[in-house]
Amino acid sequence: MIFEIKSRYILKYIFEYISTKNILGISKYNNKLKIALDKSLKDYKIFNQIEIEIIPNEIKNSEKNAFIKINESNKYFFHIYFNDNYTKRIKRNYITEKDGVSKINIVIDYENNRFEKLFKNCNCIKEINFFKM
Repeated sequence: MIFEIKSRYILKYIFEYISTKNILGISKYNNKLKIALDKSLKDYKIFNQIEIEIIPNEIKNSEKNAFIKINESNKYFFHIYFNDNYTKRIKRNYITEKDGVSKINIVIDYENNRFEKLFKNCNCIKEINFFKM
């Protein structure tokens, strides 16, 4: 039925009104539709990322305050950014007073499948918001 539409542009126009989650679910098992809509493995990876925003408490000492627990085995799946600056990736899991951080953005890749004790003993957290899960 859907492949009676010959034009790829009209097919894309029709699917503009469907959410990305539904499009990926529909095209998951249909390779012709996946090709017509230009969906690839990269689209599935980006859609399955988890985005977390952490608002830290006011830091008044010069100690290192951990905001997330990351193991050596899964540290490559976490992308940390301070104050919505997505151009500069941070390679550490703590903040200090001189960082001047008001917001911490964390993007977790789909390969990470362990979330136990992710925020254990992290006392500098005021608020955690999960944006995309």
